Parts: sequence; C-alpha cells; structure tokens
Amino acid sequence: MAIQRGSTHKLVMIRETTFGTTPTTPTMFEMPITNFSKKSTQSMLKSEQIMSHPFVDKALNGYFMHEIGIDFELQSAVHDKLLEQVFGVAIASKAAKFTDALLGMSLESQAGAGSLFDNFVGAYLNKMTITASGNDTAPVKVSTSGMAKTGLLDVGATIATAVTAAANNDPFIFSGATLTVAAASTAVVAGTINFDRVVDPLMLWGSATPREYIPGAVTASGTITVPYDDGTQSTLVEAFTSCALVFKFANSGATIYRQFTFPVAKLTSIERTINTRGGLMQVINWEALYDSSSATICTLATE
Repeated sequence: MAIQRGSTHKLVMIRETTFGTTPTTPTMFEMPITNFSKKSTQSMLKSEQIMSHPFVDKALNGYFMHEIGIDFELQSAVHDKLLEQVFGVAIASKAAKFTDALLGMSLESQAGAGSLFDNFVGAYLNKMTITASGNDTAPVKVSTSGMAKTGLLDVGATIATAVTAAANNDPFIFSGATLTVAAASTAVVAGTINFDRVVDPLMLWGSATPREYIPGAVTASGTITVPYDDGTQSTLVEAFTSCALVFKFANSGATIYRQFTFPVAKLTSIERTINTRGGLMQVINWEALYDSSSATICTLATE
C-alpha cells in the first residue's frame, strides 16, 4: 500500500447557505494552498470514582472536535472566498466590510488522487494572519485557522457535484505592496495583520456536537517594521493619536490588489533595538478600533 502524498492532494470548498448544511448540488472550488492541517479529536471524560486502586479505569466519550488550518500565498480572485469567510460577508461591488457574522463552509480534503476524502461541514475561519516582508523570499503569506461542526474521515466518495479548478494566478509579492499611515505613504520593511474572532460553541445535552457557534469579540492588530528615518511614528505613539492604516498587497504592476483599510487605529508601542552598525529599524505594534462612520473595523477593496 503506497503512502498518500501532498502532490496528489486537493482542497475544495463551498460556502454554506445554511450553516452546517452542504448545498444540495455543490459545485466546489479548488483552493491553492501551502498547508492544510486537520485535527479531529475525541475528548475523553474520565471517571473520578474512587476504587481500590489509584488508576482511572473508566473513560467515556465526550465531544468530537475538528480543528482546521489553511495557509496560502495571497492572490487575486481565487482566495476571495476564504477572505469572505474571515470577514463574515461576501465581497460585492469590489468591496467588503468586516461584520459581526459567522459564515459556514463545507470543505473536502481529497487525497490519493481522489480515492480518499475527508469532509468537514459547518467549517469556519476565525483567525487570519497576513505577513509580508522585504527580507523574505516568499510571496505575501496568509495563515488561517478555525473549526468544523462535523467531520467524516477517509470516506470513499466525494460530496462535490463538480469542482471548479483554481485559476493559475501569480501570488502577490512584497515589491507590489504599500503602506499608508495617517494618510502618508510610509516606508516599510515588513508588516503583519492579525484578525481574531472569538467563537463560542453551544453544547447541549443529547449531542456530542455543538448546536451552534456564537461569534463574539473581534480584534484586529499587527506590527509594522519601518526604517528609523525620523520621529514621525514616535509622535503618533507618544500622543496616542488615532490614525488610519492602509495595507495594499498587489502584483508587481499594482494593477491587481487586495487593500485592507483600518479607518481608526492606535500605534501602541515602538521598539528600537541598536545592535548593528548598519541601518536601524523600528518595530511598531498597532491595534484597530471600531469606526462609527464606516460601521466596521476594517474594509476590503479589490481591483
């Protein structure tokens, strides 16, 4: 029996109209990825009965939990469906606003050139990190994680009616990226964006799976590493001044892009480490706040 290989793996997904229910005739979409992690765990309830020995002798099954992680190199169009999962809303008229909603999707991990299928229904993404660095040899990287309501491992048939192959687009690169801080173009070496949505499972008697997932608090934060050219950034930190942050990730010609705008943000700390005779850098932490004018914490724009 031959071992399964990543070169024969395919990840496909479809958004669910009703959370936790795969559409009746699902045409699923292929997702280009750099990593897909899946962990299914059967929790164990241990009896605390005191017997005539010091050992646990009864273990009962608790809930069955499915954790997922999807990493990819950010590119146009094909990954919008995953960005929509994090934002909680579909992109419309080339824009989206981060919302207080949780979207579900059905995922299928196809291994063995289409002979083994892991199915995850009611899957969601509640964490996402975007990273770009001028010192990195890789394109703009995205890491996401979440959970799934139910999962079936190593089944013998696909749930997809059809699969739409991924477009062969080039990932975005750091040389096409730009950063604007307080309406001023800002030189930047590296930057990260972190989205984190708290999601609470509602567990009820009579079932080992949650009845529903309840979205809670959302935070958006990150870091930027900028050259120590002047005191522009330190002034914003010291004055605790609100400012807008605009991260634009694009191709080399900046004609195809995904732009993340945080209308209200605070620069919360600035760190300068002097350990070289060369150029000095500033590592700045930031956190976004709710903007009442746009009624969101972040907006997404596309070409």
